[in-house]
Amino acid sequence: MEKSSVTSSTTSSSAAGEMEQVSVSEVMDIAGLILYDTEAMPIRLKVLLDRLLSALSHDQVLHVLAAYGWAYEDFCRGYKLQVHTHTHTHTHTHTPVITHLCRVK
Repeated sequence: MEKSSVTSSTTSSSAAGEMEQVSVSEVMDIAGLILYDTEAMPIRLKVLLDRLLSALSHDQVLHVLAAYGWAYEDFCRGYKLQVHTHTHTHTHTHTPVITHLCRVK
């Protein structure tokens, strides 16, 4: 099976100017570790995943997030606004502290 690679222009502060490559399947694997069966994510993991997702097209990002039950807006927020449980749905009412990390496309 061939992996498709996407060249990223995202650079870290320690590796300024370097081009990084990431495949969709690698991002899927890492996203699964972070997003699978979760309702919220720690900010450091969100930043990591945001950097990885920035190397993909918007359609690929939507596909990765949907594969683990996350909407794009929920990912931007860092938690799922509506959590579906076995018999009912409840809504989180707290306000997110950091929402500016997610770019609107």
